[in-house]
Amino acid sequence: MNRPHVVDQKDRERAVYGLKEKNLAKTYIKLIPLGMRDPDAIRLLNWKKPTERDVRLFAIRFGFP
Repeated sequence: MNRPHVVDQKDRERAVYGLKEKNLAKTYIKLIPLGMRDPDAIRLLNWKKPTERDVRLFAIRFGFP
């Protein structure tokens, strides 16, 4: 089976809209609409940064004090 090649080919064929993650988040915030200080908006804008909850869950999972 050679399925990964098919997926790679389709991925190259898809349209590119020129939206990076930060601009895409800003677009979502305008469309939904959310205030820029809304917790959900902040979470969208900072999606790569771990939250305190993420850090706690990581610590619990891997046995850090």
